[in-house]
Amino acid sequence: PGAYYHAMNRGLGRARIFLDDKDREQFLGLIGELARLWKVRIYAFCLMDNHYHLLLETPQGNLSRAMRHLNGLYTQHFNRAHGRDGPLFRGRYRAILVDAEEYFLSVARYIHQNPRQAGMVSEIKDYRWSSHRGYLAERHCRSWVNRQGVLGRFGEGARAVRAYAAFMESGVEAEL
Repeated sequence: PGAYYHAMNRGLGRARIFLDDKDREQFLGLIGELARLWKVRIYAFCLMDNHYHLLLETPQGNLSRAMRHLNGLYTQHFNRAHGRDGPLFRGRYRAILVDAEEYFLSVARYIHQNPRQAGMVSEIKDYRWSSHRGYLAERHCRSWVNRQGVLGRFGEGARAVRAYAAFMESGVEAEL
């Protein structure tokens, strides 16, 4: 209980797990369910074509049940929507325990910089399928993203948003 994780999963054989925006919206809806049903706190997300990243906290210590819900229901949706069957993901999700004091913000930065590192965008603020834009402007923030849990580490108000943005643009530590 109370642990922070960097959770991720990749498509089987590195295949795409999101073929269109409907898939991405369905997955984001399921993350919202995760937050509501399993009381998981979501701090950062990024949906890539063949994998996803989440930075989350499990106040009730129920990560495996929550992730089974997310991956299982999404696989059912994907298979139904695209006329296929069988596994979508390469296996069980991967979750790395995060020391909240030391690495929390660095993991959020790593997650948000993923699209730029993959050459999908030149500016991370331009990527629609991550939580980063929601930190820059509240109107872009999904209701289930714990925005204050990140911004609060930078201070308050507009100053916190500016400090957050500068931190997100700085380099990712090699050890991550």
